[in-house]
Amino acid sequence: MGERSLAIERKLEVIGDVADVLLNVVIEKRSYRLEIAVILLIAFEIVVSLASWGSA
Repeated sequence: MGERSLAIERKLEVIGDVADVLLNVVIEKRSYRLEIAVILLIAFEIVVSLASWGSA
């Protein structure tokens, strides 16, 4: 292979690595948002349960 082909191949590998990193960042952000949503829903359920238990 020529020197130019090797340079292009290395650049494509770097681009692929960057794409993988960005994809992982997006997945982690989505997971974090889902965790926060679950925590908020659990907290809301506790508040509703305590409110109905206190009024009974």
